[in-house]
Amino acid sequence: MKVLRLASWATAASVAVGCAAPSATPSNAPSPTARALTDAAITPEDLRRRVFIYADDSMQGRETGSPGNLRAVQYIERELRRLQLQPAGDSGSFFQAVPLERRDYPRDRTLQVGAVSLAFGTEYYPVQVSPTLQPLSGVQAIWAGEDGAGLTAEQVRGKLVVLQAPVGARSLSNPALLQATAIAFAQWESIDGTSRNQLSTQPAFGPPPTGPQRAVPTVLFTTVNAERAFFGGRESASLKIGDVGVAVSGDLQPVKQRVTAYNVVAVWPGSDAALRGSYVAIGAHNDHLGMAPQAYDHDSLRAWHIAQWNAREKGARPSTPEMTAGIRVDMAALRRAGPARMDSVFNGADDDGSGSMGLLEIAEAIVRFSRANGGAHSVQDFERFQPEWVTPLGKTYRGHTLHEIPPNGQGIAALIALGILEKFDIAALPVDGVASQHLQIE
Repeated sequence: MKVLRLASWATAASVAVGCAAPSATPSNAPSPTARALTDAAITPEDLRRRVFIYADDSMQGRETGSPGNLRAVQYIERELRRLQLQPAGDSGSFFQAVPLERRDYPRDRTLQVGAVSLAFGTEYYPVQVSPTLQPLSGVQAIWAGEDGAGLTAEQVRGKLVVLQAPVGARSLSNPALLQATAIAFAQWESIDGTSRNQLSTQPAFGPPPTGPQRAVPTVLFTTVNAERAFFGGRESASLKIGDVGVAVSGDLQPVKQRVTAYNVVAVWPGSDAALRGSYVAIGAHNDHLGMAPQAYDHDSLRAWHIAQWNAREKGARPSTPEMTAGIRVDMAALRRAGPARMDSVFNGADDDGSGSMGLLEIAEAIVRFSRANGGAHSVQDFERFQPEWVTPLGKTYRGHTLHEIPPNGQGIAALIALGILEKFDIAALPVDGVASQHLQIE
């Protein structure tokens, strides 16, 4: 049996990581050194060392099919080779080629709605639900309310259906809407800013089309302002299902490029001949977002993310005026220390650099432990494992209830400590001060 199957990909997950450049094939050259660069044990130091390599600026954000992603998967391949795992990719290599189509939208495109021009990425965004989007050339808008109830296929055919509802089963419960040329969801403002920015700046990837493509409606996210423009400035409250608006035109076809991604696949074989075809598969995706079309102030972004994180940790609402004021104070201090540091690389240390490098750590630990001890797990070992359900211990602490696993776990010690601390006015002591720290340690 094969105990461990390592595969790495950008599009799915097995155990490894992978994706590369459109015009290059990964090298199978051996690692320049065979010495142990990391410990056999899984350690924070090793994971940090690997992530710093994998999320370095030199990887250029590891966008699928890019030269930076090629460098990333070649690093993974060299590590798997150094660990002496067996390749399980194409033609005896560690790499499995995945042909993809990269689809990107020029940022200067507009949607003409009567006399109004809508800007791409701020007032509308086309969603790539099909390799080919239907063109909009003088297509008339028709109001569908929340679900288009009562609209017929004849009414919507050749039109732009405008829905005032999130994408979902209810909004598309009327199958007649699928006969439209396009469907617009006036929900752009309801999408969080980070997702809107990612949608409007990041390319989409999908399998290259093969054979004739079935015509499906083009899907758009639009703003409330765009919604008014579709109907000559009328507010949605005054519209009835079936009301028609102005003609809409625009080029929605993305710029397409064929690229090749690479999964990285490796196997650590087991010793059970009867289970030779069975695998325990572990996986992570290796790609990330690549590079931004423009450089941003690195320190400003970091200050904002730290403030957002701290707000979530405290259960507070993010993006408040108070939080913004605090960020400005932090930024003023940083500006006194030095000039702005501009950055355009999405490094992807946490998405999914830490997962991909964590897999290398797991692979190294399993391989080295198995070699040192002659052990071999079977699939049944994993299938027969059952977690034990226990009733947690609970303790109230200043209006909150905390739960811990009972002995033989150590959670009871934490509950006892909190019970003791509750008898002291710890809030009166300076945060992280000597007295506060001493009390908690004692």
